[in-house]
Amino acid sequence: MPAGGYLLLAFPADNPGLWVMHCHIAWHAAQGLSVQFLERKDEIEDSIGNVDGFNQGCREWNDYWVPGNHPYNQTDSGLRR
Repeated sequence: MPAGGYLLLAFPADNPGLWVMHCHIAWHAAQGLSVQFLERKDEIEDSIGNVDGFNQGCREWNDYWVPGNHPYNQTDSGLRR
């Protein structure tokens, strides 16, 4: 895009959730080249189904990803919270 330009983006917002659009070069995303779209917020929990089962994956990841328990030194995925 030229300096001072803009971009129009259209897509069907029919999938409940919080979705990230990002550059696949990790340090680009870490520098802010990403954006999140929140679609149909009121329908998210119903679309997940078993919320406890969904959260189980997060608990397992947190148990796994502790210092000294993983093969990689870099903890930055490139995406910021």
